[in-house]
Amino acid sequence: MAFRLSMSVACLFISHTRKYINEDDFKKYYDEYDILCKMITKLRDSIQ
Repeated sequence: MAFRLSMSVACLFISHTRKYINEDDFKKYYDEYDILCKMITKLRDSIQ
C-alpha cells in the first residue's frame, strides 16, 4: 500500500515540476493526499 501512495505523490510532484498543474492545485491535491494517507493508516490500524 505504501508503495502505491508514494507513487501517487511522486506523480503529483512531477506534475507540479513540469508545470502541468499550478501551485494552488498542487497544494490542494497534496492536502487531500495527506488526509487520505491519515485515513487509510487509521483504518488499517483499526482493523489489526
